[in-house]
Amino acid sequence: MTRPKKIVWIVIIILAIILLAYVLFFDSRVIQNKKVPTRNYPTNPNSKYEIPISLSPMSIEEAEASSVLSQWPTYRNEKFGFSIKYPPGWGVTNEEFPGDVWFISFRQSPHDFVFGISIDRNSLAVKTALESTDGSIPFVYTNRGYSFGFRIDEAFANLVLPTLRFF
Repeated sequence: MTRPKKIVWIVIIILAIILLAYVLFFDSRVIQNKKVPTRNYPTNPNSKYEIPISLSPMSIEEAEASSVLSQWPTYRNEKFGFSIKYPPGWGVTNEEFPGDVWFISFRQSPHDFVFGISIDRNSLAVKTALESTDGSIPFVYTNRGYSFGFRIDEAFANLVLPTLRFF
């Protein structure tokens, strides 16, 4: 083999190794990012923290792996007559909108929420709004004349919805 051909082959092999290393590194980052079910939403100025986020909230991965939901705090809302468990250290916000519409979100950080509850007197409006939300699983319940629609990732739906209680 001539010297120019050897150089070309060496360059091709080096580029292939660099490309392979990049793909392996990039793919591992993509897989890690897929495990995080947070949704980025802008914060609403009408948002009021009922329960502030602690300095060290439970991570999403810890929450999904948790088997002791009985030790999680319970959020209880007297106005709408329900309670639900949420991960320790997470904050709970209330947002009131015109037309007797509320959104209660459970947040690990001020800019993300992992699950939220839309509360409205018109279940059809809530159901329609939820069905247009990408990446969420809509659930609709009714209690006290209100409808409750959940914007929630599948992993968290399986985790927290069994703790939902109406009173």
